[in-house]
Amino acid sequence: MPIGFFSHNHVQSVPAVKWTVVHNLGTMAPAVDVIILYEGVQQKIIPQDVKVISKTTVEILFSVARTGTAAIR
Repeated sequence: MPIGFFSHNHVQSVPAVKWTVVHNLGTMAPAVDVIILYEGVQQKIIPQDVKVISKTTVEILFSVARTGTAAIR
């Protein structure tokens, strides 16, 4: 892992159309990967929208309520 590379893993265990993720990474340009369980298989999906709220928080939006994980880098 390169120096200065940090990440945060968020687990969304309650279905929601909006995930608010506090990552504390100090960036206005985070990379966001979302993984859900679909028919027993983990799949990376593209959310409907990702809004950068601040250097420490993003909102991830979906068209239907979902559970899963988000990796923020």
